[in-house]
Amino acid sequence: MRLSILLPEIGYTDFHITNEKVFEALSVCDDRLKLTSESLVFLEKKKFIGSIPQSATMILAAKELDGSIPNGNYGVCYIDQPRFVFVTLHNYLSNDAKYTREVSKTIIGSDCVINPLSSITAEGVQIGNNVIIEEFAVIRENVVIGDRCIIRSGSIIGGQGFEIKRNGDELIRVEHVGGVIIGNDVEIQHNCCISKAIYPWDNTEIGEHVKVGNLVQIGHGSKIEASVMIAVSSTIAGNSSIGEGTWIGPGVTISNRLNIGKNSKLNIGAVVIKDVPEGGSVTGNFAVPHNEFMYNMLKMERKTGNKRI
Repeated sequence: MRLSILLPEIGYTDFHITNEKVFEALSVCDDRLKLTSESLVFLEKKKFIGSIPQSATMILAAKELDGSIPNGNYGVCYIDQPRFVFVTLHNYLSNDAKYTREVSKTIIGSDCVINPLSSITAEGVQIGNNVIIEEFAVIRENVVIGDRCIIRSGSIIGGQGFEIKRNGDELIRVEHVGGVIIGNDVEIQHNCCISKAIYPWDNTEIGEHVKVGNLVQIGHGSKIEASVMIAVSSTIAGNSSIGEGTWIGPGVTISNRLNIGKNSKLNIGAVVIKDVPEGGSVTGNFAVPHNEFMYNMLKMERKTGNKRI
């Protein structure tokens, strides 16, 4: 794909390209990504120049960055509002079969118990053996479910996630054309939502033996490693990573693009806005290390004379 061809197709003519190169995928400046395809990324601010991934062959950059981006194995397109242009281009390409995934007929393994009141898309789903899917569960396209999984009633796997971009007074929904991969022996309780990833090369991933309580939201592109337990009414925002063996208590909220280390403990009601190290334990809104939270609470009790019931 070439920007010089695509941008006029979506209504943009005021741009300047240096050293144009082709790209195969759209991506973001994120050091954690292991994308190997030639990709297009966007840059709005100078501070993110150091985060350009090795896979990038083209950059949509703000005009004010002209002269600031060092020479590299990529071309640069200088344009107004590069983020919004990037989203517009992604949504445009989401209707192109050359950009999205190839879709094949849905495959269901042996000895599955699938309630006739559930909904499984006829194309693009792979379900393993001995899987239970209860009534009113919904399985969308680009979803892979491993062996011996249980999807309880009312849960939606692979639905459109919440990613909205603002352009003045206009709000633009970002199309989700990625997938969901669920490992073996996973249980998803009632009325959960697991959103598919945004980009066609990406997946929301749930590792083996993960257990998810009722009313849990798992955002697009998040990666949850094996044996994680997620209690009722928790929210994991998009593109966060949860390490193996972590406990996520009832009502926990995890902000987007966070790294939660292995065997961590996020205690009841925690609002997590920073990375948590391996083996860490956090509490509170906003969450701090649990021992620090308890110390501060006891200090406040002594100061005010109020005691816990």
